[in-house]
Amino acid sequence: MFAATACRQTIPDVLTRLQGSTMGTYYQITLFGPTPDSVLIRGFDSVLYDVNYSMSTYMDESIISRFNRADSLFLLPADSIDLPAYRHFLVNLEAATQVTAASGGYFDPSAMPIIRYWGFGGGRKHPSEVDTAVIHRLLKLKGIDRVLRVERNGKTYLNKPPGLELDFNALAKGYGVDVVHDFLNKSGYPNHLVDIGGEARASGTKAGHAPWVLGINVPDDKAGLEETVVQFVLQDRSVATSGNYRNFYELDGQRIVHTTNPLTGMNFPSDLLSATVVMDDCMHADAWATAFMSMGREKALQILEQHPDWPVSLIFSDENGMMQLFHTEPFKAMIQ
Repeated sequence: MFAATACRQTIPDVLTRLQGSTMGTYYQITLFGPTPDSVLIRGFDSVLYDVNYSMSTYMDESIISRFNRADSLFLLPADSIDLPAYRHFLVNLEAATQVTAASGGYFDPSAMPIIRYWGFGGGRKHPSEVDTAVIHRLLKLKGIDRVLRVERNGKTYLNKPPGLELDFNALAKGYGVDVVHDFLNKSGYPNHLVDIGGEARASGTKAGHAPWVLGINVPDDKAGLEETVVQFVLQDRSVATSGNYRNFYELDGQRIVHTTNPLTGMNFPSDLLSATVVMDDCMHADAWATAFMSMGREKALQILEQHPDWPVSLIFSDENGMMQLFHTEPFKAMIQ
């Protein structure tokens, strides 16, 4: 072990950027350390595949797709906690259930049938007109708190209420960031920045012991991806941003956005243009950024009053249609 460590120290550290696609979006991993070899690259490709195989609603044989097709019970293998795809699914189910309760239902992955109705989550066609009767019927199907473990004849199942379906898209990217972060730490790369579709986690420092600096995009579909409204230092934490200014369509003159309000079943935009949340893990940051977008500025501020230690940035449109920024005190301390 000593000899291996000594050899490791003779390899110069370099800044390396690895890019690719996963989970329906891009990934970009920036490493400061030895030049990564093919073993490392295959390793995190395998990690990302397991996450995708667990929670992709685009894959017919993913764990979540099989759960959604189940009639009433979904069998969990006896060693499910040791099987990466099942473990990922169960971790996300537990986190999603907790955030759904804590957000008052403004975050609820069991709203999958409503998301599908609006044409999001799987490339489905959007409706030609809004049918509130259908929406009300679909609202009755949700309820992530009803997905419980049950024991039957020595086997463990998840209870699958009729018509209920799950979509972990609002926290799975953040979770994927966390999984890659853990993999890199175990692989001897403590200095890295993992970015999957805009959700990111920073660890250590980059070249010259410089901190990782990130920015919040201008919340405008005409703005370039490099245009930012504020930059901030991210030190050994995670960040997720949710916005409704890029993924939308028009229906009868009304903008239909990809963030569904699980309480009303509607996809009309709130007064928030984007929500950026910093937390220790990216999965929860991802979920809460989505929850804030769903509930709007007023209710988001009420939540933040209960959590004054959360670094959060909200960008909203005022009564005159002008863009305004709100930063919590912990987030202000991070601004570059």
